[in-house]
Amino acid sequence: MPSFFVGLRYSLGISWLALVFVEQINTTAGIGFL
Repeated sequence: MPSFFVGLRYSLGISWLALVFVEQINTTAGIGFL
């Protein structure tokens, strides 16, 4: 069970980094615009 949470944290971290990366590209709106 703990390994499940480790994988969940890892995947959430990857998706968060991907979101930030995409927002940096599209800075006309969203988080990157701030």
